[in-house]
Amino acid sequence: MFGEKSEFMGKRIMSIQSLAGAWEFRQAGTEEWLPASVPGGVHTDLLALRRIPDPFIGDNERRVQWVAERDWEYRCTFEVAPRLLDEERVFLVCDGLDTLADVTLNGQPVGHAENAFRHYRWEVAKLLVESENELRVFFSSPVAYVRAWIRNGKRYRWS
Repeated sequence: MFGEKSEFMGKRIMSIQSLAGAWEFRQAGTEEWLPASVPGGVHTDLLALRRIPDPFIGDNERRVQWVAERDWEYRCTFEVAPRLLDEERVFLVCDGLDTLADVTLNGQPVGHAENAFRHYRWEVAKLLVESENELRVFFSSPVAYVRAWIRNGKRYRWS
């Protein structure tokens, strides 16, 4: 979602361009892009496409564990609202990027997330173009991340 401030009765207010809706996703390293819904997630998108069984039925949770062991990539293309291109500051706002995510806009790095329970806001005014923009979110496998972390001798200290 993008935000910008505008005038209303002498006061600056923010307007929003939502990027929720139809996106595409794929398992990293593959060529096939599949339809996705944002907000949403890999499991719900794979379930909607009948690529995995419902993880809440029987022992299906075991059958879908591979999903968390893979990296995933989401993308969307959009035209930015013309009024936003004239603004000095425009922010990309993301909520609930779960869990390890790298965000790019038009091929340029925008930000990194490591906590699904945080709100992220990145300045992107200089990266937006008048024509089609492409936003990508690369989700690294949290399982692979933790395995590597432990392999390197790290341990979490509970306080």
